Amino acid sequence: MTKFVIQGGKPLRGIVEIQGAKNAALPLLAATVLTDAPCTLRNLPRIADVNVLVDILANMGADVHWHDDKTVTICCANVSLDRIDRDKIRKLRASVLLLGPLSRRFPQISLPYPGGCVLGKRSLDAHFFGLRELGAVVEEAANDFSVDSRKLLPTRITLPEASVTATENLMMAAAGIAGTTVIRNAACEPHVDNLGEALVQMGVTIAGTGSHFLSVRGSRSLAGFDVRVIPDQLEVGSFAVAAALGMGEVILQDVIEDHLDPVLLKLKEAGVPFRLENHNLIITAQADYRSFNLTTNIWPGFPSDLQAPFTVLATQCHGSSMIHDWMYEGRLFYTDKLVKMGANIVMCDPHRVVVMGPAKLHAKEIESPDIRAGMALVIAALAAEGTSVIDHVELIDRGYLNIEQRLGALGAQIERV
Repeated sequence: MTKFVIQGGKPLRGIVEIQGAKNAALPLLAATVLTDAPCTLRNLPRIADVNVLVDILANMGADVHWHDDKTVTICCANVSLDRIDRDKIRKLRASVLLLGPLSRRFPQISLPYPGGCVLGKRSLDAHFFGLRELGAVVEEAANDFSVDSRKLLPTRITLPEASVTATENLMMAAAGIAGTTVIRNAACEPHVDNLGEALVQMGVTIAGTGSHFLSVRGSRSLAGFDVRVIPDQLEVGSFAVAAALGMGEVILQDVIEDHLDPVLLKLKEAGVPFRLENHNLIITAQADYRSFNLTTNIWPGFPSDLQAPFTVLATQCHGSSMIHDWMYEGRLFYTDKLVKMGANIVMCDPHRVVVMGPAKLHAKEIESPDIRAGMALVIAALAAEGTSVIDHVELIDRGYLNIEQRLGALGAQIERV
């Protein structure tokens, strides 16, 4: 176990470079399984989850060549199911993204259920539903599941929910099927488009990207791809909140404005001064912020993964803010740790809290429950009075690269022990 020791109240000033998006990188890595040709990913974040998925591919027999810290070429010509690391599959939620590519690559597969952050029930029902619609036979057991994909055919699918990973899995499965598959109620987050960019380079024809209606015309023979991972909108939102509470000015480099609409809307609503210049987002902290209401939603709504940092922002806003996250019933349970730090938060039910501010935050010794809540606690500790200790920060490492070094470069007093 590792910890962060954070001395709060230090001004944040300077420049931070936004890394590639974890949620874009992981499906792109999984897509390399679809072809025997080399695939190159640029701007790849070397975070823990990415490293684990690369290790899973390497253990299966993929040839992995790192050109530099952000660029990798992977060739899956010799991958084998016999060498798959089932323990790593169990530990990594993102391993579910291998379901579509492996189902297309191998006629029969058997995998354990994936792990990951405990945020509430996160079933694979939408994934299995989509594969069954394509003609797969999916058998579910207590600890694992199997997929027989020998009779996959293009079809028309209406997903029961606009699940991002289910949409990505079906896009990848359909990419290897000759003919046109239509996916209705598809997710349309920016990282879904990033995957679509790679599939098009591989020889797939895709219509409807950026919408909830996708048409995917696949091929049994797919080429490689060379794609840049988009900047991480979740990093942008997290650093933006830290900067807003940091009593200085922070420049976030390499952002895509079109990917930030819901985040910028909430910053504006809260009264956080910002401006966009040449793919940079510049945050200037001030003393007074306004309360706001926030409901997470599918794109282009506010992302659930940024709910926790913005709840910390709400603790420093004048008035009452309602935070509503309907997606996962366990996602707001971290707020009891903010209460221990002095936040005035009332939990209405597992999906809603009311935050009353501004509250004076005090240092505490607390534990990170997951990636995003862990980052929120780091932000709270930066704004608190005194020295905080945050345990289990290896969970934060799964989504944020070298966070203590990057915050330290802005003036934060943060140490990993």
